[in-house]
Amino acid sequence: MSRRVRFIVAHVALALIAGSMLRAYLVTGFEHVKTVYIWAPTSVVPRSFVRQVRNVQDALPRRAALAYVEQKFDAWQFGLWKRTLYPENMLVHATSQRDLLLLKRENAFRHVLIAGPPPTWVDFQPLASFPGSPGGQSVILGALQ
Repeated sequence: MSRRVRFIVAHVALALIAGSMLRAYLVTGFEHVKTVYIWAPTSVVPRSFVRQVRNVQDALPRRAALAYVEQKFDAWQFGLWKRTLYPENMLVHATSQRDLLLLKRENAFRHVLIAGPPPTWVDFQPLASFPGSPGGQSVILGALQ
């Protein structure tokens, strides 16, 4: 096969591959865009959760740092709280009484946000209680003792 014939065959093959890739992208890409921009919800955070966050922020001093405590850690709920409280409030997960003492003593944490029933090792004075949002837990805002 001559050099010219190989060149033409290679370019025809390239055009076929590029054409099939473009067709596949147009078909699946349109479906993807339709799903993302038409059918997907506008926010992953439920409105009731946003109201719950506003209630917690209204009960806190401005720029207060919070310790977050749960009996069984739920990364999704913790992440929602952390993202929605930021930048006004900083949220740090505490897993033990030792963690709470360190946060209070070394970092001047004065408040705790408890999701669900409070663990027995948390020494706090309840300030406010808020009902759970759909898919979430009720929370108690408290002052660390």
